[in-house]
Amino acid sequence: MEISVLIVARNEEQRIGACLDALRTQSTPPDEIIVVDDFSADGTAREVEACRDPRVRLVRAPRKLGMGALRNLALESSRGQAVFFTDGDCRPGRHWLAEGMRSLRDGAAAGVEGLTFYECQDPIGLSDSNTHQFAAGEFMTCNSAYWRRELDRVGGFDPGFRNGHEDRDLAFRVKAAAAIVFNPHMVVAHQRKRYSPGGLWRMAQRAPDMVYFQKKHGKQPPVRGSILYRGRLLTILFPPLLLFKESIRCGRDAAMLFVFYAFAVRERLLIWRAAWKHRIFIL
Repeated sequence: MEISVLIVARNEEQRIGACLDALRTQSTPPDEIIVVDDFSADGTAREVEACRDPRVRLVRAPRKLGMGALRNLALESSRGQAVFFTDGDCRPGRHWLAEGMRSLRDGAAAGVEGLTFYECQDPIGLSDSNTHQFAAGEFMTCNSAYWRRELDRVGGFDPGFRNGHEDRDLAFRVKAAAAIVFNPHMVVAHQRKRYSPGGLWRMAQRAPDMVYFQKKHGKQPPVRGSILYRGRLLTILFPPLLLFKESIRCGRDAAMLFVFYAFAVRERLLIWRAAWKHRIFIL
């Protein structure tokens, strides 16, 4: 078996079907598609089970795990020598696997990352989860692939990353001894997704993982000087900046202004607590 596609999904009932359809109709077909369901409260697992393709397999997380441990669970459940990662709210292009395999087979690349764009026909506003990558260096697991031997070499994902940035940490450990290339023809569309107050509250919990990343690898972007997420710190100090730096396209965007301010405050408090825990100076 050569190609495994691994997905970690939580509450993606509305989008996981389009993701699986895109994977099942690839020009270079995958050998298996494994979806790890992270205790979804909606019908995500039901949508995966409704897919009658024998290559699609649902794995239920046995308990609440962090993102690093969830990705390791997906990896341990797979058999392919080439391991591709995407997310349940994504829609890979038809030649996504073909382009990824071309990059992996061309030279001595240990891994490859691709181009990701946000799939939205309307003007993008404050409440849009505008996830994208147009250049190398982000290493997002919505659009990346590695040879399994390289993942085994570094011991997989660090389970210390519970809410995010486990993908970038993995890439830094892999590329310390091998190359990760960028292929702009390896394309993934990130399906439209709107922030909710609860979603933003949970997203703030990614900040301590970024502090942990800085502790492991030294200060890297988005740290500038000793400040993490400088723009959001300025927003806390000068709230009217939200009106100038964010796009207010509709009433939903306007209503989310107050939520975004609360998110920025919560995120900053979590940053300071994590910096104290890891004994690293970050504002």
